[in-house]
Amino acid sequence: MSTNNHQGVTFPVSNSQLPLSPGCSFVDTTVPSEVLNHQVVPLPVDSITAPPELTIHGRLCLPASGSAKTVMLALHGITYTNRYWDSGYQPETCSFVRQMTAAGYGVFAIDRLG
Repeated sequence: MSTNNHQGVTFPVSNSQLPLSPGCSFVDTTVPSEVLNHQVVPLPVDSITAPPELTIHGRLCLPASGSAKTVMLALHGITYTNRYWDSGYQPETCSFVRQMTAAGYGVFAIDRLG
C-alpha cells in the first residue's frame, strides 16, 4: 500500500489503511452468480458458459455485545466507498455506523462492484 504525501501530511491511499470503528472488521464475501442480474452485470464474452465469481468487499460493524438481531446493508453512492457510513469526521456525532451500533443494530457497509 502506498500513501500520498502533501506538505508533510501523509494520507492513506487504501481504504483498508483507515482506522476502523470499534466492533468493525473487513469482510469479503462471494456473490453467487444466480443472484446477478446479467443485464446490470453482463457476462464477459469468454465466460458465457461459466459466470464470473464476484466478490463484495465491505466492513461489518456490530454492537459492543458482538451480535445483532438486525444487520443493515449500507450501500454508498457512485463516487464513494464503504467509508461513507463511518468517515472518521467527528465520529461521535457524524458516524452512521457508530449511531446504529450504539442502538443495537449491525451495519454491513459494502463497496459497489467494480
